[in-house]
Amino acid sequence: MRMLLTLGLTMLAGTGWAQEYVWPTNASRYLTSSFGESRPRRFHAGIDVKTWNKTGYQAIATRSGYIERMVVSPFGYGRALYLRLDTGEVAVYAHLERFNTALQAVAERQQEAAGEFRLDVSFRPGMLPVKQGEVIGYTGDTGIGVPHLHFEIRDRHGRPTNPLSRNFPVLDQVAPTITGLAVTPLAPGALIDGDFLPKVYRPVNANGRFVIPRPIRVAGRVGLAVAAFDRVSGVHNQFGVYRYQLFVDDSLQFQSQFDRLSFEENKLIELVQDFTLNQQGQGRMHRLFRDPANTLAIYTHLNAHAGAVLAGPAASDFAGLSDSDGLLSPAFTVAEAPGLALGEHDFRVVAEDYFGNARSVSGKLVVVPQFAITVTVREQQPNRIICTVKSLSPPHEVREVAAAVLAGGNQWRELAAVYRQVDPTDSSLAWEITGSEAHADMPVSPEISPAPAGEPDFFVHHQGAAVVRFVATDQNGLPSLPFYLTTNTAAAGATPLQLTVHKNFQPQFLRVEISATRVLREPPQLTLTANERVVTPRLITPEAGHYVGIVPLADIAADSVTLEATASSASGERTWWRERFANVAIRPRQTATLRAADGRLRVHFNSSSVYWPVYGRVEVDPSSAGPLGAVYRVAPQEVPLDNGATVELSFADSLARPEQLGVATRSEKGWQFLDNRLNLRERTVSAKVYSLRDYTLIRDDVPPIVIVRYPVPGGVVTDRRPKFVVTVDDSISGFESERSLEFRLDGVKVIAEYDPEARLIWYQPKTSLAPGTHALAVQARDQCGNVTRREIQFSVR
Repeated sequence: MRMLLTLGLTMLAGTGWAQEYVWPTNASRYLTSSFGESRPRRFHAGIDVKTWNKTGYQAIATRSGYIERMVVSPFGYGRALYLRLDTGEVAVYAHLERFNTALQAVAERQQEAAGEFRLDVSFRPGMLPVKQGEVIGYTGDTGIGVPHLHFEIRDRHGRPTNPLSRNFPVLDQVAPTITGLAVTPLAPGALIDGDFLPKVYRPVNANGRFVIPRPIRVAGRVGLAVAAFDRVSGVHNQFGVYRYQLFVDDSLQFQSQFDRLSFEENKLIELVQDFTLNQQGQGRMHRLFRDPANTLAIYTHLNAHAGAVLAGPAASDFAGLSDSDGLLSPAFTVAEAPGLALGEHDFRVVAEDYFGNARSVSGKLVVVPQFAITVTVREQQPNRIICTVKSLSPPHEVREVAAAVLAGGNQWRELAAVYRQVDPTDSSLAWEITGSEAHADMPVSPEISPAPAGEPDFFVHHQGAAVVRFVATDQNGLPSLPFYLTTNTAAAGATPLQLTVHKNFQPQFLRVEISATRVLREPPQLTLTANERVVTPRLITPEAGHYVGIVPLADIAADSVTLEATASSASGERTWWRERFANVAIRPRQTATLRAADGRLRVHFNSSSVYWPVYGRVEVDPSSAGPLGAVYRVAPQEVPLDNGATVELSFADSLARPEQLGVATRSEKGWQFLDNRLNLRERTVSAKVYSLRDYTLIRDDVPPIVIVRYPVPGGVVTDRRPKFVVTVDDSISGFESERSLEFRLDGVKVIAEYDPEARLIWYQPKTSLAPGTHALAVQARDQCGNVTRREIQFSVR
């Protein structure tokens, strides 16, 4: 129905049909950006209309009203008009090349009175009346961006609303495209395909349906996120998606849609999207759940878990995992509700544009128990092992044990026999072997020792296989996580036993992975000690030869944490690994400071710096050096900050010209200057940041570039009102604003226009210049105080 209305409006527009709202330009009826799209730390508050990379098209009053505000700036919206409509709403027209003749004259008088180019002035009601359909300006490329018209409609309270809701004539018959799906653990112990890390999946086209081809195994509280974009008929631009939905077993779990926004909540875009995955290079992904700190009103349906999926019981089966702060965001503190039952569930993610064109991707979630086992080798012989299998996840009890061997390459061969307890109610009874006959070349011994405490010895003949995989079944017939045991001791040879420990910091927990150079008798022992508190994470084996454990960062919050891993080889050789690291708690409503070990970098957090508890550390990057010394890696770098933090660097007394110093961060193009808030008394320079990165000191002692393009020095011009054009650029600290640039004609300061993207400043006199010799002087000052002045003379004939 909505599509039919849109097509009808498109046809009627050409006949001059009087609409309730008039389309805001004669440039085109094509969009290049939609409402609610992602921008750095903000939402796109309107729609962008295509102007074919040209300027000068009409900007048309969408309804009658009056000009309430007029803004002129080299940055942001450039030239912009704010039209208060007869409905009480405000229509915003941005990036204009110029206003209409009457409004342009008003703007220039205001600029002359203020003595500068920048302008932001408001007018009382009725002072500058406008009628519907009147041309109020002309499209341009002022401010940021290529030529286009940015158009907004704000409600009476100044909140941006989706302009497409005004039934504007836009033709759109193209459905969005879904490019990826992510599943992220939201609570300690949550598992995705047998590990604790987020996983990203790419949909495939299966006979016209987009699907995730393999079932996704999940346990605990997890959240889904989707990468998608939209297109509009007639253009190739990629747009944001209007509505997202998540269905599980055809039941709506989550829905968000972009109808209204709030400028005060702009920064929350970093919670709408998965900031961590974006920082890890996975692109922008829209979360299909709501973070507790996210107060946006874009969510029109949420399940009892705020859109998250609770796979299995609410409580984690991983005993010992805790949340000391009660704020393990992005986990949830909502009231518990039943989770998905164990087994297979269908899911479907829908991305829909404003005109009802939709695309979906579907797949299956398999809810598996968080049932972990450990296998301990009691004796190892050339072709067999004697071991015990124990449950690490009460109330799961080991009732059956099956094994498979890695016979070659990546091919697993199931052993023919399964060990099953004869009578679970009587632990004194032995176990029995069920299943088909054993393979002749891979026999399984029927020997089973007496069953003390329900943990019998298993005699497994592996015939020299490299790895044995164990899977247990509990009293409810549910399978455990696999456990891998390396058995081929000959493959290790005489290599000394060494451990390698890899730490993977996630926003709210630490994943530790341990590997060894030789076959281990049993899984390593891992302990973390913080402020005399000892935490012993449980280890699982997601793949052969690797042992993985997690610990909530809240449980090891301290200035110094000691990690120690110990292990024994199958031959009895022992080794250990020990290291220390910082894990400083930064909590909401409290102040905190992160410090580098050398004392030269500090990061100060105020009481509103973070949304939830964050755990930080500072390391000196040993692999690189900055322009003036050490590079400091401040973490976590995958967590958005609320109101930001202050990075402060000390500099030596011997360092000359401290006003030229600044804080820099690493970017794809090298070191990027951030700011230079100087404290000469404390010998520090600082900068405000909104996420954590790598930082170092930088010096800017390079003066700006100033090149007079027209007229040429000593040249003669015949135009009495020439357009003066000057290139101004600075390669390091840049210009604070257009106020850092001074343009004088015959010694008189004039109001020149600055285009930072083109790196140009230009001026055209409003009255004719007298014949004869004239002087043009331009001065540029960068943020570190370096100054360049250029002066030329020219003649007017």
